[in-house]
Amino acid sequence: MPSAIPNQKTVLFVDDDAQFLELLQPTMERLSRGEWNVMVGADSAAALSAIGSHTVDLIVLDVQMPIVDGVQLLNLIHRKQPQLRKAVLSGHIDEACRAAAFTGGAELVLQKPLDAAGYAALFAALNEMLHLQAEQGFRGTLRRVGLEDIIQMECLSRHSLILEVTTRGKRGRIFIRDGALIHAEFGTATGEPALQELLSLSGGEFHHRAFVAPARETLEGSFEFLLMEAMRKRDESAGGVAEEESGEAAPEVPESTPPSHAPPPPRAVAAPVINELVVCSQQGEPLYAAQSPNAHERCALCVALMEAGARLHALLPLGALERVEFVSVSGRMIARLQDGHAIFLRASDQ
Repeated sequence: MPSAIPNQKTVLFVDDDAQFLELLQPTMERLSRGEWNVMVGADSAAALSAIGSHTVDLIVLDVQMPIVDGVQLLNLIHRKQPQLRKAVLSGHIDEACRAAAFTGGAELVLQKPLDAAGYAALFAALNEMLHLQAEQGFRGTLRRVGLEDIIQMECLSRHSLILEVTTRGKRGRIFIRDGALIHAEFGTATGEPALQELLSLSGGEFHHRAFVAPARETLEGSFEFLLMEAMRKRDESAGGVAEEESGEAAPEVPESTPPSHAPPPPRAVAAPVINELVVCSQQGEPLYAAQSPNAHERCALCVALMEAGARLHALLPLGALERVEFVSVSGRMIARLQDGHAIFLRASDQ
């Protein structure tokens, strides 16, 4: 059936495993809270019929299917509808499968879920892919997405791989193991500084490489926190550059200030400790919670902020509300807001 709800996305899953589809379809509908119109097909004929008679936003193909396998079907659909977003879902992913899928036009390769957490991760990755906006600058096997989005989808899918980024003769690498960021390097920088530099790049190319353990691990903590911190520092750096380009001079020191009173040396900033982390859907459903006894309250706060941001955006052309930060005696509290889900983080200095 075509979408009847405004802004509802139509997602087509194609798999010859009827039992898997019987479980998958109601699960995705439940997780989407009505935002997805979920269609299923058992073979290539059903897939081609569906995309020919309905407006499909995303098609998710199994690799191993009879007569016409998933890769062949992927190539055929990509030639017919290159703008249609495509993903591959397989129970057995190796480098050959990944390379063939990306060459055929897939933007995401995911492992078939085995439990409730796997289904939630699958929905989160596909929903993120559905809501991604076109971004300029980066070119790679995943089209129309930014580097931050690629990292997030690979982590949500719990993959193990190396993202290799090249730009202006410099090469960087981001190591992901089972969905966790464990190491980053760019030029002479490693760890969080390297990750910050990589996320600050305005253009370049990236490629997926087979996972090989790094000589040392320089990143710790959840990928959500690491990405948020890198983006926060990137935004702060961008703000400083904007001030320099605006030509505004730094405030002059009053003449009454004794020149001998040099400013104190900068205080070393301790690494933050994550006290709470909650990831929720746009409807307020907890998708992931760590060390948070009040996950539902945090989700309600994020939903309220998203609704307030939508009302503010309707009144004033200020752009989307992406992040709200609170400072208290217990540390910083951050609500990161984006299409599909929101993240609440409470962190304190060590």
